[in-house]
Amino acid sequence: MKDLYFYHSFPKGYYNKRSIEKEIGMEILESICTIGFILAPEVVNWKKSIGIKTKPHNIIQQRICFTLLNPTELEGHSKEFGRFSIEFNTDKLRNIGAMPVFYVPKGIETNESPSIFMIDKILKALNIMNLFESQISIGIKALLGYLYPADDDYERLKNYRLKEWRITGNTLLNYIRKKENLRKKDIDLNEYEKNELIKIDHNFFTEITGERKKFKRIDECVKLYKFNSEHILNYANQIIVPDEVEKEARKIIDKNTIDCRVTSLSCFKSENA
Repeated sequence: MKDLYFYHSFPKGYYNKRSIEKEIGMEILESICTIGFILAPEVVNWKKSIGIKTKPHNIIQQRICFTLLNPTELEGHSKEFGRFSIEFNTDKLRNIGAMPVFYVPKGIETNESPSIFMIDKILKALNIMNLFESQISIGIKALLGYLYPADDDYERLKNYRLKEWRITGNTLLNYIRKKENLRKKDIDLNEYEKNELIKIDHNFFTEITGERKKFKRIDECVKLYKFNSEHILNYANQIIVPDEVEKEARKIIDKNTIDCRVTSLSCFKSENA
C-alpha cells in the first residue's frame, strides 16, 4: 500500500458552513484527545436492503470508518467528509484491527444471488450460537460489522465506491478477551463522557434508533481510547486541520500530551491543482 494512508475525516456535511465546521471540528478533536475514537452504532436492515428473510434482520454495527487514500486525494475527500482528518500508516491501523468493508449487492433480476445466500447462512449461524450463548457469536457479530448493503436506501452515500475500512465494537470485544490489560469498561462510555458528546451533537447522539428494540444512539456507543496502553492518537502520523485553526489545534494536542504532529490542510494539494 505504498503512498496510501488511512484517513478519518470530520465533521461531515459542513464544508459550506466554515465557521460552524471549525467549531464542531475542534470540539471533536478535543473529544478524541480526552475520550478517544467513538464507535457509533448503525442499524443495518438486511431484509429491507437486499431481501434477506432470516431473522434477525436488523444488525447493530458499532464502527468507526477510515478511507484509504493517496494524500493528493484528501483535499477532494474533505469537501464531503470534513476538513479535519487523522492520518494513519496502513500497517499501524491494520494492527489495531481495521479491516476492509465488503459491500453486498442484491440480485439484479431476482432476490437470489450467492451474496444473499452467504448473508442468510451467517445470520442462521448467529441464531444458533445465540441459543447456546456461545462466544462464537461475538466473532460472527464482528464479521457482520464489515458487511454492508450496496443498494437501495444505502446507495445515497455511495460508500461502496470508496476504499472504506472499519474498526468495529465486536472486534474490540474479541481483543479484550485475549488481553488482560484491556477491560470492557475501558471501551464503555461513562455518564460524563456521554454528556460531553451530546453537547457536541445533540441530535445525533440522542436520536432514538432501532426497530423492534429501540435505543438512544449514545447508549450503544463505545470508545477506542488506548491500544496496548498507548493513546490511540499516538499511533497516528499526523492530524490535518484547516489552516486557520492550526495553532489552536496544536495547543489541544500539547495540552493532552499527544505525540502527534499537526499539519495544515493546505499542504495537501490535489493532482489537478
